[in-house]
Amino acid sequence: VEGTKPAFLALANSSDLIQKLYYYLRQLQRIEPMRCLPALHYVDYSLFVKDFSAQERNLRETEDFLRVLEGWSGKAVTDGDIRSAAGSCNALREALRRVCALRRQGRILGSEALRIFSGAMLTEKAEATALVNELADAAADWPVFDGVPALYTGSAQETPELYEIAEECGLNIVADDKVPGDRYC
Repeated sequence: VEGTKPAFLALANSSDLIQKLYYYLRQLQRIEPMRCLPALHYVDYSLFVKDFSAQERNLRETEDFLRVLEGWSGKAVTDGDIRSAAGSCNALREALRRVCALRRQGRILGSEALRIFSGAMLTEKAEATALVNELADAAADWPVFDGVPALYTGSAQETPELYEIAEECGLNIVADDKVPGDRYC
């Protein structure tokens, strides 16, 4: 509902920025409780160590997070719920991979792909999946842009202006190392 504050906020350690945000909010809750901030939970996955102990730790983190979600929602999180959510995410990622493939072929421009990725992140998964698949079906017949293929890496682009400048100069960003972008697929 517009104008309401979230009651709960879960953050995962996908970047230092997220971790700092969590610590900042936690400290703010402690020193200024009158702010009515949402209840916080931090999912502290071991992202870089892939041994058995890290897998065990990540399993405990996931189980703990599920208990927190159940407490927040007042409802049990079932295996079916998890499988359904994973299926929705996987279907959208597969649709976005189609966009990535068409982008590498030059049928979808980098600036167009950025708009597609950004829109998909902000749209309900089933609707986004249908729209992205519909667009990919149509784009399979689009003409190929003959620009020089380029890889973009660096800071995330929230708007397509940089990509459009590259396209005006004869480049086409056919891959990128960021979110939104290839990492989202």
